[in-house]
Amino acid sequence: MGSYVPAIHGAGTEPRLMTFTEAVEQISRASGRPIAYVQITSDEFASGLEEQQVPGDYIWLLNYLFNEVLDVRNECLTDGAQPALGASAS
Repeated sequence: MGSYVPAIHGAGTEPRLMTFTEAVEQISRASGRPIAYVQITSDEFASGLEEQQVPGDYIWLLNYLFNEVLDVRNECLTDGAQPALGASAS
């Protein structure tokens, strides 16, 4: 599965790439709740979705997103939020 997610913006911070582990740590800290990221294989992910009776088309799409779209080939920062919102994202 991909190793980076887009940056989480906060007051006074610059945009940056974050690993899933770093993003979950930030969310845990901000929420004051213990949250942990556990990396699993694509097969483990698909099996868990099947156990929850997620339709096969959704399972395929989610696996595609994590294996093709959110992999390290696509890691980059952009300024897309500012033009879309008409204001700074931070």
